Amino acid sequence: MKRFMLMTLAGLAALAVSGAASSATASKTICVGNKLGCYATIQAAVNAAKDGDAVKIMPGTYAGGVTVNKSVALVGSGPA
Repeated sequence: MKRFMLMTLAGLAALAVSGAASSATASKTICVGNKLGCYATIQAAVNAAKDGDAVKIMPGTYAGGVTVNKSVALVGSGPA
């Protein structure tokens, strides 16, 4: 019985660790613009994003169409 309890506790600890790791990488913000580290096109940023990520689009004009085939948030920089 003690061995079963230890195995169960070890399993629960492993689940907690894996859940913490997945939530730590759950979402990030990817930028589009001419700043260092940003993507040059909206499509390139969407392609690099994973489900749950946000794509922040800096002020500017971007050429081309965009196909969004995953669950991401497209965030504009505002009317200014």
